[in-house]
Amino acid sequence: HAASRERPWHMVSLKEPVAVRVVGGDPAAIVQHCSRQLIRVYPGPMRVDSSNFNPTPMWAAGVQMVALNY
Repeated sequence: HAASRERPWHMVSLKEPVAVRVVGGDPAAIVQHCSRQLIRVYPGPMRVDSSNFNPTPMWAAGVQMVALNY
């Protein structure tokens, strides 16, 4: 049974470019996943100048944590 194998304490970490593709591709799937497990999105490797991406689309898709550059 798939539900018994899920670990609700498990967190998926996605780089910004991957998260943008996932959220843009099938937002319903990401919302469903976020209802069962945590997802964290962190800035992409090309953000060497400490800039940040707009976290609002990720939050709107249900992503619980968005790491930003300080």
